[in-house]
Amino acid sequence: ITYMYYNPYSGLPEKRGDWLDFDVQESNVLYFAGCTASFKLQNLAKSTAKLLKKLGIEFTIAGPNEYCCGSPFIRTGQMDVVDKLFEKNMKTWEKMQIDTIITSCPGCYRTIARDYPKIAEKKGMEFNMRVIHTVTILDELIDSINFKKTDMKATYHDPCHLGRHMGHYDEPRRVMRKLGIRLIEMDRNRELSLCCGAGGGLRSQFREISFEIGRQRIEEALATGADYLITCCPFCEYHLSKSAKKLGDKIKVIDLIEIAEKLIY
Repeated sequence: ITYMYYNPYSGLPEKRGDWLDFDVQESNVLYFAGCTASFKLQNLAKSTAKLLKKLGIEFTIAGPNEYCCGSPFIRTGQMDVVDKLFEKNMKTWEKMQIDTIITSCPGCYRTIARDYPKIAEKKGMEFNMRVIHTVTILDELIDSINFKKTDMKATYHDPCHLGRHMGHYDEPRRVMRKLGIRLIEMDRNRELSLCCGAGGGLRSQFREISFEIGRQRIEEALATGADYLITCCPFCEYHLSKSAKKLGDKIKVIDLIEIAEKLIY
C-alpha cells in the first residue's frame, strides 16, 4: 500500500492537500501535515494552517508531493520503505528550498528531527533543516498574542513521541494554563504516561490489545472528572476518540491546537 500511495492509509496522493481552504505562497517554511491529519483528521490540519496564519507565520505545503515521513515503518523495522520515503521527501524539500519544517504529529516530528539526520549521514547527505512541533510555536508566542480565555476542565495525554522521545512535557501544560484551561492530571502522566495504544504498529497488527490500552487510558481520563481529554498528537487523538466512542463518548478528545485556534484572534 505504501509503495503505491506513499501513505499507510491508501489515501490518494493527489488529494493529500485538499484540506487547505485558503491559498499559500512559496515559502522556506513548510507545514508538514502528516498522514493522519491529511487523511483522517483534516480538521486538525485546517486548524493548524489557520493558527499559523493568525500568528503571522508564512508557510507553504507540499500537497501531493508530501509523503509519509516513515515513522511507522522505522518503528516496525521496515527500513527499505523508510529509505524510499526519505529520498522522496528530501527531493521535494530541496526543490522547494525548505529550511524549516513545522509538524502537527509527534511521530513525524521525532522522525524528521532525529531519524532523518542519521539516515542522511549514512547516505553521505546533509540535513540542516530546523524541525519544530506546533506546540513549541504556541509556547514561544503565547505571551505576545491575543486570545479569549476559557474555563474548560480538561486532562492531558502525553504522546509517547512528544514526551518520552523528544522531552516536551512542559510546553503543552504552559500553553493550557495560559489559555485558562483547568488541567487535572491523570495518575499516569509525563514520563509515566500510558501509551494511547496505537503506536509501534500495535493498532495495525493487534487491534484488541490496542483498544484495551485505549480503554484503560479513557477510563483514567474519566476518573479525573474532566470534560475534555487534550493531546498534541493526531494519531493519539484518532485512536483515543475511537476508544472513547466504545465507552459511550463520555469525554471529548481534542488536540490542543484545535482549542488554541478557536481562542486566538
